[in-house]
This record gives sequence, C-alpha cells and structure tokens, in this order.
Amino acid sequence: MIQEKLKKLTEKISSVRIKKGYTLDNMAHELDLTQASYRKIEIGETHLTVERLFQISEILDTPLTELLEIGNTMLWFSKLITTT
Repeated sequence: MIQEKLKKLTEKISSVRIKKGYTLDNMAHELDLTQASYRKIEIGETHLTVERLFQISEILDTPLTELLEIGNTMLWFSKLITTT
C-alpha cells in the first residue's frame, strides 16, 4: 500500500517536471545530484526524504499539496513520518 502511494508520488513529480519543461539533468543540477541519482528518486530506487520532497516542490514551483494530490485523493504517509 505504501509502495503504491510512493510510486504515485514519484510519477506525479515526473509528470509535473516534464510539464514544466525540466529535464532529469536540470533537476539533478538544482538538487546537487548526478542525473543517475535523481533518476533513481523518480523510479523509486532511492527513498524520497521529506527534505528532498520540499526541495523538489520549490524547484518545480509547485505546492507540496499539489504533488501529494493524485486525482481526487490526497496521499497520506503517516506511517512513513515519525517523530522522536
């Protein structure tokens, strides 16, 4: 279930990135990553941190709530985010 939500999130990020005209190289440069490292985020091979999600949201000039909204459903990750 959580993996499905993460897949939808990374697909949404990829979709918004393409719609805004950003390449994998653009995103990697903005995030100070290699293109291969950024690609792994989008295909789900590397875990997406909350901090990185905020950075991506800023680069794409897209509200975080929009990235977390898939169709009419808001993705909730309560089990992924813990506080100490």
